[in-house]
Amino acid sequence: MPQETNLNVNPYFDDFDKNKNFYRVLFKPGSPVQARELTGLQSILQNQIEQFGTHFFKEGSKVIPGNVTYDNNYSCVQIESNFLGISVELYIDQLVGVRITGSRSGVTATIRKCLKQEDSDRGNLTLYIKYEQSGTDFESSLFEDGESLLTSVDIVYGATVIAAGEPFANTLVDGSAATGSAFSVGEGVYFLRGTFAQVQSETLILDQYGDQPSYRIGFNIDEKFVTADEDPSLNDNASGYTNFAAPGADRFQMSINLEKKDLKDFNDQNFVEIARIEQGQLQTFVSDTQYNLINDTLAKRTFDESGNYYVSPFGVHIRECLDDGIGSDGIYTSEQLTAQGNTPSDDLMVIKISPGIAYVKGYRLEKISPTFLDVPKPRSTREVKQEAITYSTGNPLFVNNISGSPSLGIGTTATVALMAKRKGSDGNFQVGLGRLYDFKAQSGSFVNQTTQYETRLFDVKTFTTVRVSGIITSILGGSHVQGTRSGATGFKHGGNKTNLNDFDLIDVSGKFLKNESILINGVQQDGRIITKVDTFGFDDASSIQSAVGVSTFSADIVLDKGEKLTNIISGNFQLTNAVVPGHTSLGVGNGGVIKSAGKNFAGIITSNNIVSYTVPGETTPRFNRIVGVSTEGSEIQVVGISTVTGVCGGGVHDGNAATTLDVNDLQLRKPSFTLGQNSLLTPLDNTYVESIDVTNTTIQIRKQYSDITVAQNSFTTPNAGKNLFFQPFDEERYFISYDDGSIEPITSDQVDIANDKKTVTFVGLSKEEGKANLFATVLKSKVTNKQKKLNEANVLIIDRSSSTASGIGTNTLNDGLTHHQNAFGTRVQDEKISLNVPDAAQLLGVFESNDTSEPDLPSITLSGFSGPSSNNADLIIGERLTGLISNTVVAVIEKSGTDAVGIINLNEKDFEIGETVRGEKSGITAVVSAIANGDRDITDYYKLNTGQRPTFYDYSFIERNKEFSAPEKKLKIVFKNFFVEESDTGDFYNASSYPTDTEPLIPTDPSYRQLVTDLIDLRPRVVNYDPSTNTSSPFTHGSRQFTTTGDGSLNPLVSEENLIVNYNYYLGRKDRLFIDKTGDFVYLQGVPSESPQEPQAIGDAMEVAKFVYTPYLSNVSQAQFIRTKHKRFTMADIGRLEKRIENVEYYTRLSMLELETSTLNVTDANGLNRFKCGFFVDNFKKHSAHQIGHPDFSASTDAKNGYLRPGHFTTCIDLVPASRSKFGLDGVAKQPNVDLLHVDDISGTNNRKTRNTITLDYTEVVMLEQVYSSRIENVNPFLIAYYDGDMKLFPDSDTWMDTKKIDAAVMFDTSEYDLALLKHGIDAETGYSEVDWGAWQTDWVGEVVTGGWSETVATQKFDKVHPDSLQIAGAKLNLEHIPNYGKVIELNGKWLPKGAGVITDATLTTKQKYEDVTISTNQSKEGIQ
Repeated sequence: MPQETNLNVNPYFDDFDKNKNFYRVLFKPGSPVQARELTGLQSILQNQIEQFGTHFFKEGSKVIPGNVTYDNNYSCVQIESNFLGISVELYIDQLVGVRITGSRSGVTATIRKCLKQEDSDRGNLTLYIKYEQSGTDFESSLFEDGESLLTSVDIVYGATVIAAGEPFANTLVDGSAATGSAFSVGEGVYFLRGTFAQVQSETLILDQYGDQPSYRIGFNIDEKFVTADEDPSLNDNASGYTNFAAPGADRFQMSINLEKKDLKDFNDQNFVEIARIEQGQLQTFVSDTQYNLINDTLAKRTFDESGNYYVSPFGVHIRECLDDGIGSDGIYTSEQLTAQGNTPSDDLMVIKISPGIAYVKGYRLEKISPTFLDVPKPRSTREVKQEAITYSTGNPLFVNNISGSPSLGIGTTATVALMAKRKGSDGNFQVGLGRLYDFKAQSGSFVNQTTQYETRLFDVKTFTTVRVSGIITSILGGSHVQGTRSGATGFKHGGNKTNLNDFDLIDVSGKFLKNESILINGVQQDGRIITKVDTFGFDDASSIQSAVGVSTFSADIVLDKGEKLTNIISGNFQLTNAVVPGHTSLGVGNGGVIKSAGKNFAGIITSNNIVSYTVPGETTPRFNRIVGVSTEGSEIQVVGISTVTGVCGGGVHDGNAATTLDVNDLQLRKPSFTLGQNSLLTPLDNTYVESIDVTNTTIQIRKQYSDITVAQNSFTTPNAGKNLFFQPFDEERYFISYDDGSIEPITSDQVDIANDKKTVTFVGLSKEEGKANLFATVLKSKVTNKQKKLNEANVLIIDRSSSTASGIGTNTLNDGLTHHQNAFGTRVQDEKISLNVPDAAQLLGVFESNDTSEPDLPSITLSGFSGPSSNNADLIIGERLTGLISNTVVAVIEKSGTDAVGIINLNEKDFEIGETVRGEKSGITAVVSAIANGDRDITDYYKLNTGQRPTFYDYSFIERNKEFSAPEKKLKIVFKNFFVEESDTGDFYNASSYPTDTEPLIPTDPSYRQLVTDLIDLRPRVVNYDPSTNTSSPFTHGSRQFTTTGDGSLNPLVSEENLIVNYNYYLGRKDRLFIDKTGDFVYLQGVPSESPQEPQAIGDAMEVAKFVYTPYLSNVSQAQFIRTKHKRFTMADIGRLEKRIENVEYYTRLSMLELETSTLNVTDANGLNRFKCGFFVDNFKKHSAHQIGHPDFSASTDAKNGYLRPGHFTTCIDLVPASRSKFGLDGVAKQPNVDLLHVDDISGTNNRKTRNTITLDYTEVVMLEQVYSSRIENVNPFLIAYYDGDMKLFPDSDTWMDTKKIDAAVMFDTSEYDLALLKHGIDAETGYSEVDWGAWQTDWVGEVVTGGWSETVATQKFDKVHPDSLQIAGAKLNLEHIPNYGKVIELNGKWLPKGAGVITDATLTTKQKYEDVTISTNQSKEGIQ
């Protein structure tokens, strides 16, 4: 941009206009020169410079580099304003550059800048320093408060001198050391306003006492006129002339200084930004020269050649926006604004892009600091209107042969017993129990015993019967039983028992083992070992009946799942009538044996199983009950059951004992009901549901009316109730039973529904009078959701113990606990401790007391409450308190007195005394005055189990990790849990049932793998367990009680009916991130959808990453992203890639060759394919597979290129002058002794020999001759003349080999030679090594053994000799001796070690070996032979 000062004003009148295209000012003789012409002349030149500069440089670009630095550790020390009564400001300007030392600390620093009091934000004299040396203790790194500072140079002010080594100032007594931040620029030239402007070195303090500055930093440009009055240097300096000191022309001055601006201040009229800093992080700065138009040309070329690519890829990370202080790992706190000026919230996330370098459209873009982009989470929703949802309550259990009616619904206390045998069977016994949720006819009204009914069960448990050795004198109902080896656990079913050795267990976890001992309520049962375990499953149940004491109801389970035994056991099955031992009372016609020769029934069929088969001529199958399996498993004993007309025949065969019946259609009968598929949850068609609107929804419920009086063969129902209406008649909707167990077949003409549908009258009944029970389907309008509420600080005290020694006093453990024998799950030692409520959401803490009292939580004492009560009553239990200094976050759990609160720390920070805390919900602030740590925190010992089951909400509990020992004192457990108020009359739970801001606490159902908010939830909740009134464990079936008020629904929903609802669900999204050619990141959001698509790419940009977001996205860890690869290939990369491709090609060719070889057909003389046991492959890199010693071997290998070449031998003939006399040529006598150097009789014609050079013949001609010269004298002795000629040789090179013959080496020790043979693979017999030749262009040196070995042996004996006398050059002496202590003493006067001193009777054996070796040198190959 051009200068902003207008020069077309008085008195300059510079009217230059570039649009007039004036490029020169042409002066003429006789015409006066105008001032504006001289000024305009400069403007013309300036315009040319500006246009040229604009083509090359951007505004504010660095031309001649001046170092730019940012220092956020700009150390300073604050000093007292006076020293010894003298103001320090008198000499403060002299301190810059002075080295100073602390008198006490010994710390040394150099002063870089001084800040006066009036310029300081704190009003203190401040010295900005650079620490250079630590203190005398080698640890101190800062000046101390209140110490004197010593100068290293003399300081002179006025007539006073502060000598070097003397103090000149004192630091502040408190908080003298601080850290600021500064930005500096070195001297350089920048292109500013069309001018190449000089910038002087300067340091700008950003934050005087802070290291997290946020500013725009740049040059402030000040344009002004300077006159001779303001600057005397503009006066004429022509001393001695008349115009000396006359005023000169004015000057146009452009002053450039560093300046900082707020990040939101964009008034850049006189400002050019060169750097930007946010929160202490350098975002941008001018580091290199920024070229302008020429850069576009270079960029176009770069892009055409290389496209977009990374030099250093940008890292991409997804972070939470809001930092909640307890683990969200967000970027910003609630008091901050984001980098883009937004308020942090859970609805935002942040894309963090790490520094990197990229070329986009050819432009080099560098990010030197992280970039943060605010991105909304996918919280868009779509509404679904009037969707029909088929509500299902899981797998139905079909029954027939019913008698009476059951009690159904959630609130009933009744249970149904699962019986092992069919109705009417002797000795029937219970194998489990459950609760009945719903009951209806499968299709049509009651006809007879064949009519099937659907029952819907929940909370179904089967038994495990355990028998032990020895008698247990007493066991309480609900006692906790545990296997010592298996770890299996269960609870004693039924009431208290004495003197027994077998019992039923319910709520069993794990599998009990034979021969293991047991613990009952934590007490070892000495001498009582499990001898038998019967584990029952639902398949072992054949009938159901109401528990004792409730209305009589019984029914057979429809065994509609038959498995043919011939599919499991092959062979023929034959049934023979027989009297079964133990069942003789049944007679021959009701007992029998089924045999399968050589087959084994064991492990497949057990006692009380039902099998079926058909008897010729009968339309219904026979059902028999298994009563025994033979020891070897080859036969089973069966007995008949009661016949149910139309369902099954109950007898065995036909009563004729003499005959047998083939029963190859024998089937093992089981119910189709699967316990694991039972559920009271129904999913919606879409997931991630936000809310459900049931305002206009109607539902069908099953309502039971009991004890209705029948008179004159009719009765009228009570009023259906508020918002309830009887449905039109359908056989499945109405069911009537009488108190004698009989069932009323109902037809439509017996049903009269009132006009208001509030009552129904049944007429023409089979009973004239009596009592009846009615099940009716009614329609409910004005459906409402059940509403959960969150208890944010539920506190539970555990003060029971399993130890009889617990108590208070010297004769006890003095643990403050109360012994309780039976209530497992309510004692401190129990591995599972019940929380006594359902639907726990989060475990906050578990604390163990340090004494006999209840555990104390950590607590803080507060003062200065800002609330209306001015005490802790203003705080809300469960809310978060945040420390405004330490950022500690705690939950308020309890209050003590008026100023203390018990807390649980939610992060790993601690409060500081004196800091202010603020309540998240109440907004109350207070000051921490005291902190107490509380008792032992053992939260890590336990993990939370919510207790949610597929058909009900059980008690939540905490379970101790196995590696931790049991606590020994009272426990205080703090947790969050959802609860439902007793006044709640809603119908079911769904997404609208949960309070806002509780999304992180909503669990996922393991069966559907969906959040429970995506399900219609009709599960009942157990009633809160009260330890003061319950003596049994809360984990037993009998302790679970359900209610219709608050926690449960009054009536069950009818299964397989439609719910018409409106709901909203969240949508997912796909986004893309780009960086454009200007260096800005561009984030494109896709359109939210069930099947989201990526947004369209933008031009002039490079894609950085793609993002896939699941709906709602409660946690950014669920987000997925893929960074787009833009790899840069340097020439080195291309070279490595080429090498890899060559390797791929090589091995591909090799593989294809091997494949071709392996599939090659080799035929014999008869044309038959010969057997191939393998194939030989050689890469010609070495001779490991070659028989180089074979006489027919004649090959050489090129180890570098992998070539096989014929063997070769090269001999070069030396060229010598063809002397006639030397070699007797041309008839001249041969003279062998002639010296070739001096002969000139070269055979041939037209040649001439000059010394050792032979050329073509020539004639010498005098070119220049000086006959009068007396001597040679250079005219210019410094000029050296020389002749330069060219000679071309053909051929230009030659290949030769030198063959030399060396003398044979004599070896006395062959060990080194043997190693050489081994190293080079030389055959000792042939003397040949592997022939490894290198590339032809590479030199090599090799040895060839041309002669074999010859060996001579010489032996010489000595009487007495010293070993040194036996040394032979080149030989190694190998001494062997026979130790003789006396002889050595005699010879040497003392004992000497082997190889020393005089020896006797020595024999010297010398072996000599000879070989002939030819050394060859080749300058075109490398290798060793």
